[in-house]
Amino acid sequence: MKVKELTRKQQSSIRCPTCGAAPGERCVLNSGGLRFEPHPDRKILAAEAVVKRGIKYMLDINKRLAD
Repeated sequence: MKVKELTRKQQSSIRCPTCGAAPGERCVLNSGGLRFEPHPDRKILAAEAVVKRGIKYMLDINKRLAD
C-alpha cells in the first residue's frame, strides 16, 4: 500500500513516533500548534500497519475512533 492511498483516519490510527500524538489525534508542531499533515514517519508506520494487519484492523480502529 502506498502512503498516498491512506485516508486521514488511517494516517492517524497509530501513535506518532515524532510528536507522541495519540491515535486519532492530530500531530503537533514544535511550537505547540496542530499540523495540517501527520509527520512522515507516522504515515509510513500507518501504511505498514495496513499491510501487516490488513483491512479488518483498520476498520476496527476507525470504528473505535468514531465512537
